[in-house]
Amino acid sequence: GDMYATVKIPAGFMATHVRIYASATINVAVFRGSVSDGSVSALETGDTSADIDITDTDAADGQFLWIKVTTTGVTDLVWGGVVTIALQ
Repeated sequence: GDMYATVKIPAGFMATHVRIYASATINVAVFRGSVSDGSVSALETGDTSADIDITDTDAADGQFLWIKVTTTGVTDLVWGGVVTIALQ
């Protein structure tokens, strides 16, 4: 099934990479979302075996990263993830 995480980008920073840690190599898709108007736009896809270099996404009011992890088996475990940020 699919698992989702949302991450707010701190003011004054931009998100540059996403890495998800899991028990197997599985698909990850990263989106930019807006709580103010409900819009979602795709940034990048990758898998849990490496950093995913996303389109640099600046912090903005109501803007967040939406991360989708698609597991492929009942034994797939997702341990967590890291979003790399840098100063704007």
